[in-house]
Amino acid sequence: MVSTFIVGLTLGLVGKYLVLGNSSSNFVVPVFLGILGAFIAHFLGGSTGWYRSDDPIGFVATSAGSILLLAIYGVLIHRNKKVSY
Repeated sequence: MVSTFIVGLTLGLVGKYLVLGNSSSNFVVPVFLGILGAFIAHFLGGSTGWYRSDDPIGFVATSAGSILLLAIYGVLIHRNKKVSY
């Protein structure tokens, strides 16, 4: 569980800078989404029997869950911005 949290936190921080850039805007939401995505993927993978909690593929699954949730967030953020030329 600690490793899931650390993976989600790390990917959330990286995702913050990829999605929002270096702006001083809120970084809590991407970090929270990274952690949430990691825990959702960890829970789904373990409960469906795709892997055990000590399998190395769990790292890949938690990373994929974080990235997927952050990507959805990035699409929603960029879609709501108005572009003017």
